[in-house]
Amino acid sequence: MAEIKDIKAARRKRNSKKAIRRLIVLAVAFVIIIGAVILRESISKENLTASVSDFFSSFGSGEGFPLTVPGSRTVQAQSLNSGTAVLTQTQFFVYNKTGKELQSSVHGFSNPLMARSGNKTVVYDRGGNGIKVYSKTKQLFSYTFENTIYGVEMSDKYIAVITASQTHSSEVIVFTNTYKERMKWYCAEGRVTSIAFDDFSSEIYAAVVDAENGGYVSSVYKIDVAENEEKGSIKLQGMLAMSLKKINGSVTVIGDERIDFLSSDLENMGSYSYGGKALVSLSDKMNETIVLALSDSENDRGGVIVTLNNKGEESAKIAVSEDITAVDCYKNYIAYLSASKLNIYNIRTGKSEFYETDLDAFSVTAGKDGVYTLGVTKIEKQAY
Repeated sequence: MAEIKDIKAARRKRNSKKAIRRLIVLAVAFVIIIGAVILRESISKENLTASVSDFFSSFGSGEGFPLTVPGSRTVQAQSLNSGTAVLTQTQFFVYNKTGKELQSSVHGFSNPLMARSGNKTVVYDRGGNGIKVYSKTKQLFSYTFENTIYGVEMSDKYIAVITASQTHSSEVIVFTNTYKERMKWYCAEGRVTSIAFDDFSSEIYAAVVDAENGGYVSSVYKIDVAENEEKGSIKLQGMLAMSLKKINGSVTVIGDERIDFLSSDLENMGSYSYGGKALVSLSDKMNETIVLALSDSENDRGGVIVTLNNKGEESAKIAVSEDITAVDCYKNYIAYLSASKLNIYNIRTGKSEFYETDLDAFSVTAGKDGVYTLGVTKIEKQAY
């Protein structure tokens, strides 16, 4: 009898283990299904194949930097999560951190500009009608609009395209990152000059510039993309809003004479005046601060680089005796071009390193693997 009881107990134990395994398998399958439903708006066949292609392309080395960019005059460079994208008047290139060419595509635009998010880049024809989205290795999407393109912004979730309109002053068309049109927002007065994204929600902010009583006035609108409706707005007198940035939870409105800092609910948090200086360049790659390069005079001889928190308070300041051409930042480093030199300033130590660069250098972009300096025909790289 004892042996029979032992056999029954063993069977019950074995059946119990099988039931637990079935439950685990069902739970995993359920999680996978739910995950697929949630992610279906962010994962497409194009994005998936591009991710695989980008991963394998990271293997292999190039001949290093500097390197000459083929084709016509360069326009822009943008650091990616690793490597850099370079835009010329005729082509779009991607190089990995060792200088290996990952992509060379003819964009076909007359006035090309680009914006990036992660390892994706959107190239658009400002004043034209077309956009193209690229991964590090291939073209993912292209679209031709009926109206003239004024500007394009890109985030992990969305692509926002500002265009002219047949019925309004301008309009904003928003695509998901799977390249489906999500919404259109029409602006009845003024011109939409910039878009900023809130990556933690489905909200975007739009800056609109208009004239009032002989001066400029800018309005900032908060728009819910998921619900396709406005959530609020604020009017900023005497402000010519050129750009919007999202810094540490605040909406940063960059103007020609000052910066206004707004909360996510569009309440005033602070302001920073340039004090008669001219804005030369800016960067918003630091999570908690924005970096400005300001010129002391109209001929750009000398100036200052400042970092501001989300209330407009200075946290660092660098006096520059020579002309400032461009500035960018990454984590604790500020990189700027001045007097034909690349300057890399370490915020933590307060020390700068100086590197000679080509006389034709006009742009700098900082990223995880170093600082890329762009000239008319070539690009250089400097490690931190």
